Amino acid sequence: MNPQRLENALSALGAIIDRPHFKTKAGMKFTLAEINDALGFIAAHGEKAILCP
Repeated sequence: MNPQRLENALSALGAIIDRPHFKTKAGMKFTLAEINDALGFIAAHGEKAILCP
C-alpha cells in the first residue's frame, strides 16, 4: 500500500463528504435481519434508517 496515494484519496473524499447532500439525519438503527423494518421506516423529520451489522 502506498501511504501517499492513501493520503491523497482520503483528502479527495474529505473534500466531497462535507457537501450537504452527503449529510444524513440518522433515524432508528436496524440490524441486517431487520431490513424489512428498515425499508418501511418513516420518520417525521427526514431521518433515515441506519443498517448496522
